[in-house]
Amino acid sequence: MFHVAVLDKAKTSLPILTKRLHSLCLSERIVPHAFVREEDLLDSYYYGDRYHALIVREARSKTATLTFEKDLRRFDKEVPIVLIMPSGRLSLEGYRIPLFRYYLRIPDAKELASLMESLIEYCLEMHPHYYMFNDGDGFHRLSLRDIQFFMAYNNRVRIHAGDKAYTLRESIFRIEEQLQGCSFLRIHRSFLVNIEHVHFITTGTVILRDGTKLPIGKKYNGSLRSSLRTMLGIDGQ
Repeated sequence: MFHVAVLDKAKTSLPILTKRLHSLCLSERIVPHAFVREEDLLDSYYYGDRYHALIVREARSKTATLTFEKDLRRFDKEVPIVLIMPSGRLSLEGYRIPLFRYYLRIPDAKELASLMESLIEYCLEMHPHYYMFNDGDGFHRLSLRDIQFFMAYNNRVRIHAGDKAYTLRESIFRIEEQLQGCSFLRIHRSFLVNIEHVHFITTGTVILRDGTKLPIGKKYNGSLRSSLRTMLGIDGQ
């Protein structure tokens, strides 16, 4: 899921923007989070929430400044910011923020779809080593190397990262798709493990460096060792 914070200072276009974002059918499901006050969005960041992208619609083009965008950079130096304002007056100053895009009007459905695809591609390039998610208590961005394994149960997935654990509504199959090309292997219908944390493998069990034991499903037992060899660059039978 791709989380987008939408701040509409004019308080008139929020339903239009969120409806258009909800209706998009892209490579990632777009989840908009609506705000009408700068303070609420900054508080959200202060308490640890993070978003893949931010869309800001300024209320008054003649008196608008980029003070809020500058303040936001104190919390997140990398989140792409899209500004919508019916004047190009701040376009040059926007380079110093920097802004991802600058629109003079609200993008139509086609333009918004193109923008979102660009943002998704940008975030994948900028954060290939992080996993971002919402567990109901807030948004988190974890380094993939800190995640030991994902465990599926009761239509949820539990993320284990050292002494921390998070639960989210997601399918382990979807997470496996998202992490293709990373150091994660499916070892069981309920477990996706980070091979960087694997200590050794015994018959039917993967043992992690901290001593945690995970089961190997019969379906995955035959391909596990060959997959490990491939991922680790080891030749041989």
